[in-house]
Amino acid sequence: MKIARFFAIIAVAAAALPFGMAFAQYPEPLGVCTVVPTSGSVQPNSVASFTVSTRTAAGNAAPGVSGTVAVASGSGTVLTPTFTTAGDGTATISVQTGANPGDLTLNVTCGALQTSGVVRVAQPSVLPKPPDTGEGLATNNQSLPLLWMLAGITLVGVAGAASLATVTARRK
Repeated sequence: MKIARFFAIIAVAAAALPFGMAFAQYPEPLGVCTVVPTSGSVQPNSVASFTVSTRTAAGNAAPGVSGTVAVASGSGTVLTPTFTTAGDGTATISVQTGANPGDLTLNVTCGALQTSGVVRVAQPSVLPKPPDTGEGLATNNQSLPLLWMLAGITLVGVAGAASLATVTARRK
C-alpha cells in the first residue's frame, strides 16, 4: 500500500511537470543611468555639480545619450536643463542651490531611463562671537564704585595696621 501510494504521487508529479513550468519573454534591459553628486554636501547659494553616467545593457559606456534635468524637491535652480553624454558615457550637470538647507533632489531622464540624484545643502557656516574681554577702565562709570570700594578697603587696612602699631608701641 505504501509503495502504491509512493508511485501514485510520483506519477501525478511527473504528469504535472510540463504544466507547472512558467516561461516568459522579457525585453532586453535598456541600460543603466546613474547620477552622483561631486560633493556630498554644499553650502547654500552655491553651485552643486553632478556626474551623469550611462551604460548599455552589456555594461559598456553609452555615448550620445540625451537627457533632461529637473528639481524634484528642495531649493535650487537647474543650470544645465539638458545634456548629452560624451564618448565615455558621462555628462556633468550643475544646479544653483537655494538659501534653504536640506536635501536637494533632482529627477534626471537619460534617454528612456529615469533616475534621481540627491545632494545635501548644509547649514550656513556661522562663526561664534568671540567673548567680551572688556575695554580696561569703563568710561560709563560702571566699574568706578568697585574701584572706590577696593581703595577704601586698602585704606582701612593700612589705617588698621598703623593703629595696631601705635597701640603696640604704647604698651611697651
